[in-house]
Amino acid sequence: MRRLLSILLVTGCAMTGLPGASLAQSNRGFTIFGGPDRGYELDYHLERGRADVSDRYRLRIPGRKLIGAVSKLTIDYPDYYRGRFDPSRVEVLVGQEKVSLTCTEKTLEQSQTEANPQPQGENTAPCQVLWDAQKRAIEVNFPQPLTGSKDLELVFSNVRNPWRGGMFYFNCRISSLTGSPLPQYVGTWVLTID
Repeated sequence: MRRLLSILLVTGCAMTGLPGASLAQSNRGFTIFGGPDRGYELDYHLERGRADVSDRYRLRIPGRKLIGAVSKLTIDYPDYYRGRFDPSRVEVLVGQEKVSLTCTEKTLEQSQTEANPQPQGENTAPCQVLWDAQKRAIEVNFPQPLTGSKDLELVFSNVRNPWRGGMFYFNCRISSLTGSPLPQYVGTWVLTID
């Protein structure tokens, strides 16, 4: 009886330390009704996953979903998501080696004058991020398109989570140099914020 009691006591003490370690949300989330079709749920990880705090989002796209030379990723989110992004704090990790591409912020003015693009040079950033809060969209542009169907991980640092938690669908579309001229739907991250 003492042995059983001591085992239960040790187990209970060990379990009390776990809730603090599991605050972050990750993977595909869990939806009972609705949500993206099977095969279109994308993996993610939120470092904190709580409402009204600064957070870091890691949004993953498997390489098998990236076809052709990817020139742009577009992420749209629902109108009830009231968080804030910092376009100057975005990084793209490419492949299993997680080669880091540090992005620069792209303003709406630069986007509107894109009819006369700047020449590609050594000073061109590997990716540029435009956050359009009015359209509820984030664009990640690659001046040198990504090829090779490698896994991607988008790391958004310094994100301010909405003041109320909930379930938020972030949809991802890609534009490539080959294939359809329209952006192609890749999948959805179902973010859950407590």
